This record gives sequence, C-alpha cells and structure tokens, in this order.
Amino acid sequence: MPHTGIALEIKATCSACNGALAVNGLFKQVLCPACHASRDLDAAAWEVVLEDVLKEAPLLAPDEGRTSQIMASAAGAFDLKYGHQNPRCQGCKTPLPVEELPAFAARGFAFCTGCGARVAVRPAPADVTPLVPAGAILVGEEAAQVGGGPAGAGGLAPAPASQPINFACPSCAASLPVDGTSRSVTCRYCGNHAYLPDPVWLRLHPVKGASRWYVWMDVAERPFEWSDVDDVVADGFGNLYVVGEPGDCCSSSRVFSLDPQLRLRWVRQDLECNDDTRLALTPTGHLLVANPQKRPLLALSCVDGATAGKVGGTGAPGVLDYEAAKSFAVDTDGTILVVGHDCLRRFAADGREVEPWPGARPARWLLRYGGRARLIGADGVPRFVTQKSREEDEERRVERQKRPDEW
Repeated sequence: MPHTGIALEIKATCSACNGALAVNGLFKQVLCPACHASRDLDAAAWEVVLEDVLKEAPLLAPDEGRTSQIMASAAGAFDLKYGHQNPRCQGCKTPLPVEELPAFAARGFAFCTGCGARVAVRPAPADVTPLVPAGAILVGEEAAQVGGGPAGAGGLAPAPASQPINFACPSCAASLPVDGTSRSVTCRYCGNHAYLPDPVWLRLHPVKGASRWYVWMDVAERPFEWSDVDDVVADGFGNLYVVGEPGDCCSSSRVFSLDPQLRLRWVRQDLECNDDTRLALTPTGHLLVANPQKRPLLALSCVDGATAGKVGGTGAPGVLDYEAAKSFAVDTDGTILVVGHDCLRRFAADGREVEPWPGARPARWLLRYGGRARLIGADGVPRFVTQKSREEDEERRVERQKRPDEW
C-alpha cells in the first residue's frame, strides 16, 4: 500500500467565544465564523490531532471511519472524524483520479468529473507539522477559513465569491468592488493598497460547518508500529509476513507485511485472526494463512496481500481440511504438511492428499505430542514421534513391542 487516503473532519473550540470552530484544512490559523477571532494551530496542536490518526487510519478497512474526542490542556479540545478513504468530491461523492493528484497539486485545484465542482489540491506544507511526510498531498481544504488568505494557506488560493461586494477604500473612501480572490486590493482611484479585514473576508467566503478533507500520503514514509505478534515468516527478499496486532487500532490480530526496513507493505484488515493462526510461504509466491476455525487454507499474494484463492476445505474425502488442526508447513516442492487429529498428512498444492513421503502410501500417521520431534522408521516407513525424556522413550518402546500393529 504505497499511498493511501486519510479522510478528516475536525472541530475545535474558539478560544475567544467558546463556539464550535471547524478546521477544514492543514492550516496554521483559522477564523471563527461567530466572533471573527483567529485561532492559532501550531505544530504542538497538530501533533495532538494527527499523531494517532495517521497511524490508525491507513490500517482501517477502505471506507471505514472512527470518531474521537481529544482533550488537551495546551492545544484545546478537538472532535475528530477520520477514516481510510481516497479523496472524493464532497458534493457528488465522485472519487478523484488519484494518479493525477500530483498534477492537480501543481496547479492548486481539480475539477470533479461528476459535477464539475472545483476542489482545492496542494502539496502539504513543510512548516505546519512534521507528522505529514514530504510528498503528501492535501485535497478538499477550505481556503476561506485562513486568516492570512492565500499566504496563510500555504499557497492555496480561494475561488472567487459568487456575489462580489463593495468595500470602502480606507484612504479615499471610494467604493471598490471586491470578489474575494485576494485579501490585498488596490484602489483604482488613489492607488492605495488595502487589506480586507476579517468580517469582509468572511462575508465573501462564509465558512460552512466541518467539511471533509484528505491527506494523500505514502504510509511507508512513517514508522510502522505493532503491539503483538502471533506468527511470522520471511521471504528471500527480506520481507516479513506477520500475524499480529498492528498499531493501537485493532483489538484482534491481522495479517500484514513489512519490507526489510520494517515499513508497512500491506495489511488485510478484513481477515480477523487469533493466536492459533499460522503462516507459510509457497514456492509460487503466495502466503498461506491457516486458521483452526476454518476448513480451507487462504492463499494471499505476497505482493499486495490480495486473495489468490483457497486450498481445500470442500469437505470431500481425501481433501485438505484444516479445521481443528495444530500446525502446517510447505515443503520445497509446494506440497503441504498438516498436523492435526494426532496425524501428519501431506497434500498437493491444490488440496488433494498425496503420499506422505516417496514410496509410502497415503496414510494418517499417529503422533505423540509433548517434546522434541524426530523421525524414526526401522522398517523403512517414516513415522513421526516425539521424545520428551529417556523414560518416556523407553515406555513407548515397550508399548510398540506389545502392540506393533498400531505403530
């Protein structure tokens, strides 16, 4: 998952009038629509808002969202809605072409292909917060909120107002029509440069309630964190495939992959796992996921984690059934060894049972659990047993003499 979209809706509290204040973009300062006071949002405030969001949102399922309330004495209170969603038009919900976002960011806007609405797009500024990595793109911000106009928005230019208004020149009192494309206007009568005050700016660009905006970012640029690991395997390229709890957003284990630098490659949030879930790699470039509560093995692509198919689980005789099994492994030829029901069995890559080893008939081999495993077979047929201690080994020898047919 090289790039992903993070959707945000943020409300803060105005420090002057205690009214609700929408934060519709990654800005250093926003204007309160009620009292016209400016609210500063420094790096510390954005750290409070974004630190957990940027970790958790990419790990949610597509279009899954969450809510959160943050109470921070220094930064104030924030109400958040966030989720894993690619940028889209907020009017008609048409997705924006993400492959064209860099080009849109270079010019500052995009037009929705569904309704034609103009959508603000810009590169993430480097001077607001270091949490948003270099190369991230911001989509759908509301530039009219910014107290400093286009400069305060980091180059995000607002669209013209639908209804221009007249503004009295502070120097000669001449009436100047202004449309809100810039907060700096030049009087055509006296040549004086005037700056539109906040009340006039808000009349031209009235701030709506909290609206959704997006951070389009490369999640691999941020360190990946996990809280627990149940199983892990590695391929020949140094990539890890893990069953564990990614970040703090999951109460149960998931399957995910990390590159050799421990950066997230992909995660399958839709596959709920448990402590008994096991993994194995195949020679064909697939990851097999085994769960004792599921009959088939699930095959995933090692490249992106997409489901490639299932192995066994049909319930037919002689077909792999992993339900209530203990463990499994993939041999170098792609066949699958499964331990379960006190038996060791081998299956082809398509789930059909085959001979356990060359020259041996397909059979269920009795296992005894409890110690170090080893293969024995004085008669030439391998048998899988365990040795926990010399005393137990002697007991098994005596039992074999009494009931040789069972061994």
